[in-house]
Amino acid sequence: MVRLEELAQWGQQLMDRLGWHEGDSKRVTWTPTPRLLRYYTTLGILDRAAHFQGRTAFYTGKHLLQVLAIKHLQLAGHRLEDIQQLMLGKNEENLAQMLGLTLPLPQPEVPSHSAAPLARRADFWEELPERALPAPTLPKAPRRQLLSLEPLNGMQLLVDCDRLPEGFPLEEFLQKMSALVREHEGGSQP
Repeated sequence: MVRLEELAQWGQQLMDRLGWHEGDSKRVTWTPTPRLLRYYTTLGILDRAAHFQGRTAFYTGKHLLQVLAIKHLQLAGHRLEDIQQLMLGKNEENLAQMLGLTLPLPQPEVPSHSAAPLARRADFWEELPERALPAPTLPKAPRRQLLSLEPLNGMQLLVDCDRLPEGFPLEEFLQKMSALVREHEGGSQP
């Protein structure tokens, strides 16, 4: 996973590698900047961050494909309103196919501040760092390690690994949770 600034740099690197150059339009900002990517998020063209650690947002390969698709469609002369409709419900494979790219995408050449490499959405749950909560105020209470996940905006899942029953299949549980979130994002709600 990468931060917003790294996502913008990575998008520019891949656009340069693909030989995409700014068109004649004076109204299109060609370089993906963090500010522009935030704007795309408010329009609903770019998905919200995959994970938050404190106030830091992290993005995945799907976000990069969305950035590339937006710029590719702008280069073809499409307006943002049209792009929003064209990208609705597209997953990583659909976006890569639209762009004529093969997955997995090359890793960024920008220095990453995050320890984990950029993950495809299926690997999202395996890549999350653990976050420690402050120690309880009770005397001599042990410091607990909680795994904090934010699969959707407004939803936070806290897992206290120390209190899980012995043999609990945590990885399987997180994979099922990930599949449920992907199903929800794809629009196939029960």
